[in-house]
Amino acid sequence: MILGYLAAVGAFSAFVGAVLVYVPRYTALTFRAQDLPLAIVRALFDSIFRFSAYNVVGILALFLLRPTSSRERAGAAFLGGVIAVCLVGVALQAKFFEYHYGAAPPFAGLLAGWGLFKVWRAARRSFLGAARS
Repeated sequence: MILGYLAAVGAFSAFVGAVLVYVPRYTALTFRAQDLPLAIVRALFDSIFRFSAYNVVGILALFLLRPTSSRERAGAAFLGGVIAVCLVGVALQAKFFEYHYGAAPPFAGLLAGWGLFKVWRAARRSFLGAARS
């Protein structure tokens, strides 16, 4: 589907050039296939712990607190997939500079904000319940 879209808008040759010519040359100095699993783990930990403690707390809250909607897990899984694609890209480059992570933090922040909202709602409910009794 994506390849069809790229062909329809005339970008398929640029995509092929980027994936088959530019990327191998760019990563040739540092990339080794056997290092890919470790690079993915490093990209994941860097993205979680390197940029914002709020993201860590919010994402944990999102997954630890009870879902507020029947579609919440599906939405979180979708955003997690988007983040995963970004992080695999960083790992494939095998260059762990901050600007290479640029696409992932906004999505991680969205997940974290969602989790922090759930914490706020739970705290508000418990505070209002305590105030009424």
